[in-house]
Amino acid sequence: MSKGALAVSTLLVALALTPAADATVSVVISSPDPELVYQLDDTITLTVYVTADAGETDYRVYGAIRYPTDLVTPTSMQQNALPGGWTQNALSCYADACMAFTQVAPGPTAVNVTDFLISTLTFKVIFPDYASDYFRWQITPPTQSLDFFGVTDAPLLWFDLVVPEPTTAALLCAGLVGLAAARRRAR
Repeated sequence: MSKGALAVSTLLVALALTPAADATVSVVISSPDPELVYQLDDTITLTVYVTADAGETDYRVYGAIRYPTDLVTPTSMQQNALPGGWTQNALSCYADACMAFTQVAPGPTAVNVTDFLISTLTFKVIFPDYASDYFRWQITPPTQSLDFFGVTDAPLLWFDLVVPEPTTAALLCAGLVGLAAARRRAR
């Protein structure tokens, strides 16, 4: 075999073993409410979608979401098992974070999933005034942070809480009463 043919053969083998350029590993927190504006006692639902679609392998994945304890309180957590023999561990909350997912496989396992719904969490709004904050992935300690096929950090999710002030509501009511009285006198 000539040197040129050997080089071409080596290049073809290397290209065949290289994952596709669009193969990714990602973790995304999202919310079904595109406005992300909530009021007292509303429920905020977070969904966590994951992608690992190029044959990556791992044997343990987990992710904990930090939340502002003075604004919201967790109400429920649910995770879906990854395909390929993954086992779900129990989810729990501690201090200011909740485990969104925690799963193990019998050994290094590929999942080949794209936008897989791995977790759903709900929080109840408890703060009685305007605020803005975010949900983010916990980064320490390592066993209670984020690790999904090597992804250890992902974008956070901002949200706004809006609750009308009592004085604004009172002024609005007084104005409406005044308009009604004026209309009645005009008749």
